[in-house]
Amino acid sequence: EALGDAVELYLIEAGSAWDGGSTAASTVVDLTRPAAGVTREGPVSARAIADALKAFDIPPERPSVNYGS
Repeated sequence: EALGDAVELYLIEAGSAWDGGSTAASTVVDLTRPAAGVTREGPVSARAIADALKAFDIPPERPSVNYGS
């Protein structure tokens, strides 16, 4: 709800709060630029996101959190 229509796509893990589960925290990844960046780090770490992006050949901006600009 906080991001509303500003988000093009939500990836929701089974068992999360959005799926009827109890997990409320989220990790927000910005893929609108050539290099991906973690805008808000939640239960999925920036390092885990960077590792996952390698499988899709998307260069992470950095393995740490990027709080946007």
